[in-house]
Amino acid sequence: MADILIRDIPEPLKREIELAAHKVGQSLSDRAIDLLRKGMAAERRSQQELSLSA
Repeated sequence: MADILIRDIPEPLKREIELAAHKVGQSLSDRAIDLLRKGMAAERRSQQELSLSA
């Protein structure tokens, strides 16, 4: 597995991710990975919808 360092994350966003992680019993890193995956999937869907409408 690779590592990634994300700098200058606003403190409120970090707290929001920490709270979301705690609610589902995940670590901060695991929750961040899940959120990145969901964000990337949404991005792909959006791009596909744009290319279908073009």
